[in-house]
Amino acid sequence: MTPDGISTTDWERVEAAAYQIVNAIMMDDDVLCEHRTVLLFQILDELEGQYGRLPSILATRADFSDDPLEAIPLLEEALALSTDALSSRLALQSLVTRMIEG
Repeated sequence: MTPDGISTTDWERVEAAAYQIVNAIMMDDDVLCEHRTVLLFQILDELEGQYGRLPSILATRADFSDDPLEAIPLLEEALALSTDALSSRLALQSLVTRMIEG
């Protein structure tokens, strides 16, 4: 289970989709990467419908977003909603990285 309450089985779907995106990037296949990212966002949409707006969902969506103007508010929300130190640190790290790259 994630720190914010998503079941291990549900979160494994997110991990599998993320691995597929990384594999597409490693193969330098932009079309496949885009397709896999759409699938990841669909899974995140389903989980958000089931669990609500949780830090792990928001931060993952932000981490895989190409648009910093979309990612930064998601990370700020994830940070504000985080109730454990690890989730807070991860959201803050991603937020700082996005702002530097911004």
